[in-house]
Amino acid sequence: MAPADWLLLSLTLLAGAASPGASLALVMQRALHFGRRAGMLVGLSHGLGILLYAGAVALGAAELQSAYPQTFNALQIIGLVFLAYLGLSMLRGGWRTRHAQSAEQTAQPPSQHPLGFAADGFLIVFFNPKIAIFFFAIFSQFLTTDLSLTTRLTMASLAGTIDALWYCAIAALVSLPFVQTRLREYAWQLDIAFGAALLVIMLLLI
Repeated sequence: MAPADWLLLSLTLLAGAASPGASLALVMQRALHFGRRAGMLVGLSHGLGILLYAGAVALGAAELQSAYPQTFNALQIIGLVFLAYLGLSMLRGGWRTRHAQSAEQTAQPPSQHPLGFAADGFLIVFFNPKIAIFFFAIFSQFLTTDLSLTTRLTMASLAGTIDALWYCAIAALVSLPFVQTRLREYAWQLDIAFGAALLVIMLLLI
Protein backbone atom coordinates (compact mmCIF):
# COMPACT_ATOMS: atom_id res chain seq x y z
CA MET A 1 0.00 0.00 0.00
CA ALA A 2 1.18 3.49 -0.83
CA PRO A 3 1.69 6.12 1.91
CA ALA A 4 -1.37 8.00 0.61
CA ASP A 5 -3.45 4.84 1.08
CA TRP A 6 -2.28 4.47 4.69
CA LEU A 7 -3.13 8.12 5.36
CA LEU A 8 -6.60 7.74 3.85
CA LEU A 9 -7.18 4.54 5.82
CA SER A 10 -6.05 6.21 9.05
CA LEU A 11 -8.35 9.19 8.56
CA THR A 12 -11.27 6.91 7.76
CA LEU A 13 -10.63 4.82 10.88
CA LEU A 14 -10.35 7.95 13.00
CA ALA A 15 -13.66 9.24 11.66
CA GLY A 16 -15.26 5.91 12.51
CA ALA A 17 -13.83 5.90 16.04
CA ALA A 18 -14.88 9.52 16.65
CA SER A 19 -18.49 9.02 15.60
CA PRO A 20 -20.85 9.44 18.58
CA GLY A 21 -22.47 6.30 19.89
CA ALA A 22 -22.80 3.85 22.74
CA SER A 23 -19.03 3.46 23.18
CA LEU A 24 -18.49 7.20 23.61
CA ALA A 25 -21.26 7.39 26.20
CA LEU A 26 -19.77 4.44 28.09
CA VAL A 27 -16.21 5.84 28.17
CA MET A 28 -17.37 9.29 29.28
CA GLN A 29 -19.65 7.92 31.99
CA ARG A 30 -16.99 5.62 33.41
CA ALA A 31 -14.32 8.34 33.35
CA LEU A 32 -16.66 10.86 34.98
CA HIS A 33 -17.61 8.63 37.89
CA PHE A 34 -14.61 6.37 38.33
CA GLY A 35 -11.71 8.48 37.05
CA ARG A 36 -9.18 8.47 34.24
CA ARG A 37 -7.88 4.95 34.88
CA ALA A 38 -11.35 3.45 34.57
CA GLY A 39 -12.09 5.39 31.38
CA MET A 40 -8.79 4.36 29.83
CA LEU A 41 -9.34 0.71 30.72
CA VAL A 42 -12.64 0.90 28.87
CA GLY A 43 -10.90 2.61 25.94
CA LEU A 44 -8.03 0.12 25.74
CA SER A 45 -10.28 -2.93 25.91
CA HIS A 46 -12.57 -1.32 23.33
CA GLY A 47 -9.56 -1.01 21.04
CA LEU A 48 -8.80 -4.69 21.66
CA GLY A 49 -12.30 -5.62 20.55
CA ILE A 50 -11.91 -3.48 17.43
CA LEU A 51 -8.59 -5.21 16.72
CA LEU A 52 -10.34 -8.58 16.94
CA TYR A 53 -13.00 -7.68 14.37
CA ALA A 54 -10.64 -5.76 12.11
CA GLY A 55 -8.19 -8.65 12.16
CA ALA A 56 -10.90 -11.15 11.31
CA VAL A 57 -12.03 -9.06 8.34
CA ALA A 58 -8.49 -8.37 7.15
CA LEU A 59 -7.70 -12.09 7.25
CA GLY A 60 -10.78 -12.91 5.19
CA ALA A 61 -13.23 -14.06 7.83
CA ALA A 62 -16.00 -11.73 6.66
CA GLU A 63 -17.45 -14.66 4.71
CA LEU A 64 -18.26 -16.32 8.04
CA GLN A 65 -21.19 -13.96 8.47
CA SER A 66 -22.95 -15.37 5.44
CA ALA A 67 -21.90 -18.92 6.29
CA TYR A 68 -23.08 -18.78 9.91
CA PRO A 69 -25.81 -16.13 10.12
CA GLN A 70 -27.31 -17.68 13.27
CA THR A 71 -24.10 -17.03 15.21
CA PHE A 72 -24.04 -13.40 14.22
CA ASN A 73 -27.74 -13.01 15.01
CA ALA A 74 -27.14 -14.49 18.46
CA LEU A 75 -24.29 -12.05 19.09
CA GLN A 76 -26.52 -9.17 18.04
CA ILE A 77 -29.27 -10.23 20.44
CA ILE A 78 -26.80 -10.56 23.32
CA GLY A 79 -25.39 -7.16 22.37
CA LEU A 80 -28.84 -5.57 22.55
CA VAL A 81 -29.37 -7.07 26.00
CA PHE A 82 -25.96 -5.79 27.09
CA LEU A 83 -26.75 -2.27 25.85
CA ALA A 84 -30.06 -2.36 27.70
CA TYR A 85 -28.26 -3.46 30.87
CA LEU A 86 -25.72 -0.63 30.60
CA GLY A 87 -28.41 1.93 29.82
CA LEU A 88 -30.64 0.92 32.70
CA SER A 89 -27.65 0.87 35.07
CA MET A 90 -26.79 4.45 34.10
CA LEU A 91 -30.41 5.56 34.51
CA ARG A 92 -30.50 3.96 37.96
CA GLY A 93 -27.21 5.65 38.87
CA GLY A 94 -28.52 9.02 37.70
CA TRP A 95 -31.71 8.60 39.73
CA ARG A 96 -29.67 7.65 42.79
CA THR A 97 -27.42 10.68 42.37
CA ARG A 98 -30.41 13.00 41.94
CA HIS A 99 -32.06 11.60 45.07
CA ALA A 100 -28.84 12.03 47.06
CA GLN A 101 -28.44 15.62 45.89
CA SER A 102 -31.99 16.48 46.85
CA ALA A 103 -31.26 15.04 50.29
CA GLU A 104 -27.98 17.02 50.38
CA GLN A 105 -25.93 13.85 50.45
CA THR A 106 -23.04 12.71 48.29
CA ALA A 107 -23.88 9.76 46.09
CA GLN A 108 -21.00 7.32 45.76
CA PRO A 109 -20.98 5.16 42.65
CA PRO A 110 -20.80 1.43 43.35
CA SER A 111 -17.26 0.08 43.37
CA GLN A 112 -16.12 -1.90 40.36
CA HIS A 113 -13.08 -4.10 39.82
CA PRO A 114 -10.67 -2.90 37.08
CA LEU A 115 -11.47 -6.06 35.11
CA GLY A 116 -15.09 -4.90 35.11
CA PHE A 117 -14.16 -1.72 33.25
CA ALA A 118 -12.08 -3.72 30.78
CA ALA A 119 -14.98 -6.12 30.26
CA ASP A 120 -17.36 -3.21 29.60
CA GLY A 121 -15.20 -1.87 26.79
CA PHE A 122 -14.52 -5.23 25.18
CA LEU A 123 -18.04 -6.62 25.38
CA ILE A 124 -19.72 -3.55 23.92
CA VAL A 125 -17.63 -4.23 20.80
CA PHE A 126 -17.71 -8.03 20.83
CA PHE A 127 -21.49 -8.21 20.97
CA ASN A 128 -21.84 -5.89 17.99
CA PRO A 129 -20.99 -7.99 14.92
CA LYS A 130 -22.11 -5.13 12.67
CA ILE A 131 -18.64 -3.74 13.31
CA ALA A 132 -17.38 -6.49 11.02
CA ILE A 133 -19.57 -5.05 8.25
CA PHE A 134 -18.07 -1.61 8.91
CA PHE A 135 -14.54 -2.94 8.50
CA PHE A 136 -15.46 -4.99 5.46
CA ALA A 137 -16.77 -1.81 3.82
CA ILE A 138 -13.56 0.07 4.65
CA PHE A 139 -10.96 -2.64 4.09
CA SER A 140 -12.53 -3.75 0.79
CA GLN A 141 -11.25 -0.49 -0.67
CA PHE A 142 -7.68 -1.46 0.16
CA LEU A 143 -7.51 -5.26 0.28
CA THR A 144 -6.23 -7.12 -2.74
CA THR A 145 -5.57 -10.82 -3.23
CA ASP A 146 -1.81 -10.27 -3.32
CA LEU A 147 -1.69 -8.20 -0.12
CA SER A 148 0.78 -9.72 2.34
CA LEU A 149 -0.18 -11.12 5.74
CA THR A 150 1.98 -8.47 7.41
CA THR A 151 0.11 -5.67 5.66
CA ARG A 152 -3.26 -7.16 6.58
CA LEU A 153 -2.26 -7.47 10.24
CA THR A 154 -0.88 -3.92 10.17
CA MET A 155 -4.23 -2.63 8.92
CA ALA A 156 -6.03 -4.40 11.76
CA SER A 157 -3.50 -3.16 14.31
CA LEU A 158 -3.90 0.37 13.01
CA ALA A 159 -7.67 0.14 13.51
CA GLY A 160 -7.32 -1.08 17.10
CA THR A 161 -4.63 1.46 17.95
CA ILE A 162 -6.51 4.47 16.58
CA ASP A 163 -9.68 3.38 18.36
CA ALA A 164 -7.92 2.85 21.71
CA LEU A 165 -6.02 6.14 21.47
CA TRP A 166 -9.20 8.06 20.66
CA TYR A 167 -11.14 6.75 23.62
CA CYS A 168 -8.17 7.08 25.96
CA ALA A 169 -7.93 10.73 24.88
CA ILE A 170 -11.64 11.17 25.65
CA ALA A 171 -11.14 9.58 29.08
CA ALA A 172 -8.16 11.84 29.79
CA LEU A 173 -10.14 14.92 28.74
CA VAL A 174 -13.16 14.06 30.87
CA SER A 175 -10.84 13.34 33.81
CA LEU A 176 -9.22 16.79 33.82
CA PRO A 177 -10.00 18.48 37.17
CA PHE A 178 -11.74 21.54 35.74
CA VAL A 179 -13.74 19.40 33.31
CA GLN A 180 -14.75 16.98 36.08
CA THR A 181 -15.80 19.85 38.31
CA ARG A 182 -18.06 21.27 35.63
CA LEU A 183 -19.47 17.92 34.52
CA ARG A 184 -20.20 16.77 38.07
CA GLU A 185 -22.48 19.76 38.50
CA TYR A 186 -24.71 17.93 36.05
CA ALA A 187 -23.78 14.38 37.07
CA TRP A 188 -27.26 12.94 37.36
CA GLN A 189 -28.48 14.66 34.19
CA LEU A 190 -25.50 13.24 32.28
CA ASP A 191 -26.08 9.75 33.67
CA ILE A 192 -29.70 9.86 32.59
CA ALA A 193 -28.71 11.27 29.17
CA PHE A 194 -26.05 8.58 28.67
CA GLY A 195 -28.43 5.85 29.81
CA ALA A 196 -31.22 7.10 27.58
CA ALA A 197 -28.81 7.33 24.64
CA LEU A 198 -27.79 3.69 25.08
CA LEU A 199 -31.42 2.59 25.22
CA VAL A 200 -32.28 4.61 22.10
CA ILE A 201 -29.29 3.11 20.26
CA MET A 202 -30.42 -0.33 21.39
CA LEU A 203 -33.91 0.29 20.00
CA LEU A 204 -32.53 1.61 16.71
CA LEU A 205 -30.43 -1.55 16.30
CA ILE A 206 -33.42 -3.86 16.67
